[in-house]
Amino acid sequence: MSFFSYMLHAVSIQEEGKKMPTDRCTGLIVKGLYHDLDEMWISDQPFLALTYLTEYFPWVSRQILVKVAGPARIRAIKSGENIYDMKIVLGVK
Repeated sequence: MSFFSYMLHAVSIQEEGKKMPTDRCTGLIVKGLYHDLDEMWISDQPFLALTYLTEYFPWVSRQILVKVAGPARIRAIKSGENIYDMKIVLGVK
């Protein structure tokens, strides 16, 4: 099975309960518009933190993704675990 196939499988088994509620997302957008923000990044943690790292510290985020998160997520995909669980990605039991 290719990496792309693993990723499609991982996306298909995501938990529906992990999505941000619509009213929270709407509230964040309204707050950003009220404060005249040109750009808003709306996401749950830890993805928002990783996005910030990728934007402002690309070398650091690349090291985290290549050396820690990448291999751990591949192992999680192969074993059928949730790839978005940070305990699995960081190797915490």
